[in-house]
Amino acid sequence: MKNFTTIFLSASLFVSTFIHAQPCCNRFWADAEYLYWKIKDSPAPPPLIVTGPTAAPLPVLNGPGTSVVLGGKRIENHWRSGGKFTLGYWLDSCCQYGLEANYLFLPSGTRKDSVFSSGLPGSAILAAPFFDVTTGTESSVSVAIPGAFSGLATWKLTNRMQGAELNVVAKYLSCGCQLKYGLLAGFRYWNFDERFHFRTSSPNLGNPDVFITRDKFHTENNFYGGQIGAGVEYNCGGFFALAKAKVALGAMCEKVKISGELVTNDFNGFGPLQTFPGGYFALPTSIGHHRHTKFAVLPEAEIKLGYQFSDCFRVSVGYTFLYVSRVLRAAKQIDRNINPSQSAAILFVPGVALVGEARPRALSRSSDFWVQGANVGLEFTF
Repeated sequence: MKNFTTIFLSASLFVSTFIHAQPCCNRFWADAEYLYWKIKDSPAPPPLIVTGPTAAPLPVLNGPGTSVVLGGKRIENHWRSGGKFTLGYWLDSCCQYGLEANYLFLPSGTRKDSVFSSGLPGSAILAAPFFDVTTGTESSVSVAIPGAFSGLATWKLTNRMQGAELNVVAKYLSCGCQLKYGLLAGFRYWNFDERFHFRTSSPNLGNPDVFITRDKFHTENNFYGGQIGAGVEYNCGGFFALAKAKVALGAMCEKVKISGELVTNDFNGFGPLQTFPGGYFALPTSIGHHRHTKFAVLPEAEIKLGYQFSDCFRVSVGYTFLYVSRVLRAAKQIDRNINPSQSAAILFVPGVALVGEARPRALSRSSDFWVQGANVGLEFTF
């Protein structure tokens, strides 16, 4: 009996030592998620094209019988697919402290609209409206005149989003491993890029004429900051539910690039094309690169439900909401207060120069921003 007891105690000690010498978990984890998210709608550009009952005088914004046929309405951003990829490593054998990095993206989405008039008798007159700071009144420039020249005006909006994080994570267990809660702290980068292009073409009827304007407004937002967060996960059988929240504080580096040009052969007897600075809304007083850095806050919340098929594999579905306190949107950068003395496109003469107030100008207008949507994920540990 004594020998049996000795053997049993020795075997128990050996097994206990062996078990505690083994890692408590797999050290690496990787997560791939499909995102179906929606970006907050883009702010409305100013009215870009109006039409009216007669060609003389030209229709102006809010004039008798005048209606806006392009611009002046917010631009809806449709739901789009994206992805998020996460890779982590536990620094200790019991999987309590680790490092986690992730990257997410929403690819470019494009919206556009246009209006056309043939220029034939009875067709619609089209004009680009603006506020003339030299006279203090509403004015416009013709884009299509019946019997003289046709006109096509188009706007196009493109935007995309991406981001990355590097965090230190800590995980704790309670309630017999059914409940897990954790903390994180680290660095966050976030980028939102948006472009708004406005283009017109107004060729004379019956001539080899070219008269094209291009106005381009490009905004880029880059956030750099530190973040903290917390999460909780509950497991019941193979099912689990997870909730996580985090907030980042830091600097939003805002960039606005404005460019505009007139391409025409009207000033040289329909000869080779010539290019002049400035379109209708992007003129020399606003053209260029403009940069600002401001404080911003990025909170994010996430919930997930899923099933653990094995120790190494589980799937989940969830919902994410991300808010950003300030973001530059491209359409908000258009200043419709214009000094036409600097615009060859408005005055129909080359070699013009600014006389008087320097408008339009770079506005650098910001607004809040959000993105939300569903996630479907696959997670592996190894």
